[in-house]
Amino acid sequence: MKTNWRYKLAQIKDALGFGEDLSSVAAYRHKMPTKVLVDVKKDGKMFIATVKKIDNKSVDNALIITQGRNEEELVTMLNDALLSYLDIPLKIGIKMPLLIPEGYANKGMQTKESLLWA
Repeated sequence: MKTNWRYKLAQIKDALGFGEDLSSVAAYRHKMPTKVLVDVKKDGKMFIATVKKIDNKSVDNALIITQGRNEEELVTMLNDALLSYLDIPLKIGIKMPLLIPEGYANKGMQTKESLLWA
């Protein structure tokens, strides 16, 4: 997978001295899920992801949906949607690990994906 824009931005900010200290990032780590169940569908040229569960808890009351033109963009957009849902500021989120599907490198995006933080 290509380098994500959030990580490029973090590298630039670090080089300029604007990076977040580790204690700020650690303060939000408890909000990060360990497992997310996502329903992925292809609609024409777009991939659409709907989050069904976060850490085995249903998110029926919340609507977390995003889309991407390709699988890589969908993974990026899904990560951004989850960080927003979890109220993690962008300046902290760029330091957090990316959420990627299990076996993504081998098989690509499948429906009813189980996603894990990498």
